[in-house]
Amino acid sequence: MMRYFIYLALIQSFVSVSLGSEFNDALCEKEASLFGNGSGKDHIPEECLSGLEKKTNAHTFRKSLDGEFSVHGHKNIISINDPKTKINGQNVISGKSTNLEEVTALTIDEVNKEIAVIDGARDVFFFSSRIIGNVAPLRTVKSQDLEGAVDLVINPKKDQLIVLNPATRQIIIISRLANIFALEGRRKLDILKRIGNVDGQYLTLDPEKQELFVINIKTGSILAWDLGDFSFRKINFALPPSEVKSVRYSLKDESILLEIEKKVIMIPVTKATK
Repeated sequence: MMRYFIYLALIQSFVSVSLGSEFNDALCEKEASLFGNGSGKDHIPEECLSGLEKKTNAHTFRKSLDGEFSVHGHKNIISINDPKTKINGQNVISGKSTNLEEVTALTIDEVNKEIAVIDGARDVFFFSSRIIGNVAPLRTVKSQDLEGAVDLVINPKKDQLIVLNPATRQIIIISRLANIFALEGRRKLDILKRIGNVDGQYLTLDPEKQELFVINIKTGSILAWDLGDFSFRKINFALPPSEVKSVRYSLKDESILLEIEKKVIMIPVTKATK
């Protein structure tokens, strides 16, 4: 009988821990939805933000070209780490006005001081990286071509939004200023360019040489697209030994940096001169 009660207590303890972790995640999502709603909910519990980094992946965690500025996204929370800006309180974008439900991927536009977010693998929201809180998106892009999108980059030199959609095996390029809520005739939602038969999981960009990199972790290959004439070249690399935590292009090293646990893999992608 004593063994039975011990066994029952162990089961109850396990169930409580499991339910507790699920409840905490749901609680953080709920607290984030109430953030800045005018009822005094101007603070997200620190445990929600401290655990955010562990919940993000190479799509929902981004660093600037110099690696100093970073952004994390999870569920309906975007957390910004900017050592150059002193902000009193929490540096987050969250709340009902943001329309965020499930951050699928995000990217940093350093030139225009914006953050672009794929939400729920369907919509793209643009936010200022300097105006935080329960704020509405600066612009919203909705299109059937975005259904299933997993990654995006901004090309500030040409004011372009570039989206990777494995569901259609396409890269889609539209105006960075596209906005479904703009006045008729100013929405700029037309597809500027489609690149088909593309396989990969991540995008990154060399903004100076105007090369777009499509990274396929599964095959250990990179397609480098020239954004001028749309010719491409292929780069092979050794497959990483574990899950990739972040992907970014380094101007200084002219390389793609794949960050894995406690290690960074550098893949040189310098374009050969003719």
